[in-house]
Amino acid sequence: MRFNYDDFSAPLPHRNTRIVVQDRVLYINSGWLAELSPFFASMFFGEKAIKDFELPSDINYEDFLELMRVVFYCPKRKPITVLNVAMVLPMAIRFDMPMVVKRCEEIIAREVNTMSKAKLFEMATVVSQCDRHSFAKWPHLSTQCHR
Repeated sequence: MRFNYDDFSAPLPHRNTRIVVQDRVLYINSGWLAELSPFFASMFFGEKAIKDFELPSDINYEDFLELMRVVFYCPKRKPITVLNVAMVLPMAIRFDMPMVVKRCEEIIAREVNTMSKAKLFEMATVVSQCDRHSFAKWPHLSTQCHR
């Protein structure tokens, strides 16, 4: 069954903070995002708190939207799967979201034995770009990449 997830393009009573990504606006709940990320907590509630935030130009809109869909109930939270973990993990690391990183790690560890060689290579590439000490932290991925 397909599910249509929110695109965060319209403000709601509890989603009124604007994040601009590649000239497109997403309306998010800054309190919930701050609960999940020290980066966003500082941005929205720190000493120099801001209401609207424009992300750097190297942040891909689709990748950031996918991150929002896996952290917010919109109305249902999108699961992290083998299909989207390569998009979500770099965003979660970049924005310091340890609970999301942990969910990504669990998906990779659980699914690594079922991944094709192409998917394993994609995962290894993503993980190594996110963390130069990655293979020490991801023994399942390291083992599978050398099969």
